[in-house]
Amino acid sequence: MDELRDIPPIRWLLPISLIVPVCVGTIAWLNGFDGLYGQDAFAYYDYGVNALREQFYPPLPFFWPPGYPLVIFLTSFVVGASPLAGQLVSLLCGGLVVLATGLLTYEVWRGEHRLAASLLAASVMAVAGQVWQSSAVVMADTLALATATMGVWALARYARLLERRSDVSFWLAVAAGLVGYATITRWIYGTVAIVCTMYALWLFWQHRVVALRHGMIAAVVALAVLVPVLLPSLTGGETFGGNFQLQFKNWHPEYAFQHEFENADGRFSFAEVNALYYGRLLSTPFYFTPVLALFTLPGLLSVRRRSFLPVVGWLLIVFGLLVGVPQQNIRFGLSYAPPVAVLCGVGMVSMWMWLWRFRRLQWVLVPVVAWGMVWAVLSGIDLTQSFIARQQHDMATVRWVESRVPANAQIITFGLTLSIDHYTDIEPHEIYYLSVGDVETIVSNGEPTYLLLDVYNVEQQWPGKSPHTNYHALLDGPGLTERGQYRAFTLFEVNYE
Repeated sequence: MDELRDIPPIRWLLPISLIVPVCVGTIAWLNGFDGLYGQDAFAYYDYGVNALREQFYPPLPFFWPPGYPLVIFLTSFVVGASPLAGQLVSLLCGGLVVLATGLLTYEVWRGEHRLAASLLAASVMAVAGQVWQSSAVVMADTLALATATMGVWALARYARLLERRSDVSFWLAVAAGLVGYATITRWIYGTVAIVCTMYALWLFWQHRVVALRHGMIAAVVALAVLVPVLLPSLTGGETFGGNFQLQFKNWHPEYAFQHEFENADGRFSFAEVNALYYGRLLSTPFYFTPVLALFTLPGLLSVRRRSFLPVVGWLLIVFGLLVGVPQQNIRFGLSYAPPVAVLCGVGMVSMWMWLWRFRRLQWVLVPVVAWGMVWAVLSGIDLTQSFIARQQHDMATVRWVESRVPANAQIITFGLTLSIDHYTDIEPHEIYYLSVGDVETIVSNGEPTYLLLDVYNVEQQWPGKSPHTNYHALLDGPGLTERGQYRAFTLFEVNYE
């Protein structure tokens, strides 16, 4: 096929793309980390290897969209029903994010040193600490980001080839399918789908002859991806729609200028307002560092071509969504990292060309960029290792509890519920989902009952919410006898009447 020709030299990008899976995989392997932590990773894993095997369609209810557990489900038939099925997907997609960022830069930058800009943008993504950390865990972040970035690249390629030939509907169909899959993996990429749709409509307006056929093919592909997920969401209440509720229904522009919030995850008081937090997030050492992020500015000044519209649109719409949501999370910066990396790569090339006029002063950029890259790599190693260390501390807590609780006991806990369920024989109950009546039923069933909580966190973050209410119901009702403390957690035995 003619449209498959003129692919940029992927052989130059592949070694850079391998940095993430090789380095992160090595760190995870050396530390014995299987990718499971907290609550969310276990939920993704259990749904992928258990729920989908039990009933594939119509799918059983799940809080998040099913794009990631579906890939875990498929991978588990190759590597087995183990956490490796999810961790392997995250690792490979971390590398794919790097590759896709380089490809996207190559498509949208039509100026000099096109390959150099592509390689630099890919390198910036390859050393970003949060990309490393997200590639180590059983979570949907890197899969969603990889499919979204590949989809925007396919759209940019469609736009470029459309200027030279008419029969390039293949690339628009690929873009529709990939961005659609990113949307059913993490709902936030539905905003990227809006930008891509608007850009495609603008292209149709310019090339009216091909608009109808190309648009119909892309629409069919997008609907084929989206409808199987959207239909249960619309007919099944919050099936796949819980995260959608949190990110979109709670959005308000006033939150951009606030730093104190109360949401489903409790009460928070942050140091910065949302607009400032997300505005500087990608310049932190755990992303592109202040050194590399500075090149975004000359990159923005170099954006004069229409080919950059989906890149800049992606950056603006996702940033606009995040600043209006009552949350702050370092992971969320991933959702608009590729367009910033593209601008960084273009900015480096632009600065090189500008400094060339001053007696070849461009060579001063080499140590500056190298410094930024090394800083990012060291930060990435630190972030990934410290994250794994925290999860190992959680596992140590689980083992400590296991050594102090009888085998026939049940435990009410918060945060470690799925870890206890996965790695021990103790019957756990998640306090977040229990009412006071549920707690009374559990306590009265005759089994020895224990409570494991980070009391300080419950008192400070969760007043008026179920963890706080249930803790005080137990404290004021049957009463609690402290049986020990390990790090931040306190183990109580529930008294019997």
